[in-house]
Amino acid sequence: MNVDYFKSALLHHSKGNWNKAKEIYEHILKSNPNNYSVLQNYGPLLSQLKEYKLAKNVFEKSLKIKPKDPLLLYNYAKFYHDQRIFEKAITLYKESYKIEPRNNFSMYNIENIDFDKIANNFQISGGSILNVLRYCVIQTAKRNNGKVLEKDIIDAIKIEYDKEGQTI
Repeated sequence: MNVDYFKSALLHHSKGNWNKAKEIYEHILKSNPNNYSVLQNYGPLLSQLKEYKLAKNVFEKSLKIKPKDPLLLYNYAKFYHDQRIFEKAITLYKESYKIEPRNNFSMYNIENIDFDKIANNFQISGGSILNVLRYCVIQTAKRNNGKVLEKDIIDAIKIEYDKEGQTI
């Protein structure tokens, strides 16, 4: 692989010239279809372009090469997160965090939240779950740090319980 060519793709990718970056990544992959460095960047790019089917294939191929790469797992989680497939996203975020807990990228979207405990302690309807998610997004935006806190989830559930006349 021509390193300068790859750097050019990364530069285009980082500057938002996604179609040019895609063109270069694909050119490199034609001669070396298992180039992990390219695949690791190509999957997120396809996700950014909303080419989800192809992106999923690239993520799956990458996982076969390096199944325990925490950054790959994080990017795959973000892929699901962007599509609002939260269960898969959370599972992958947690897996990434288990492998490399010192890297904050793996917990960027979920702070240290015990989802199992929350699920076991609170019964709420599907509509209420959406309200909880909305509340958490608003709180996260107010803090401007990209982190959903367990406190946000519990506070939102309390609000939903109050609406339904239930107590915690």
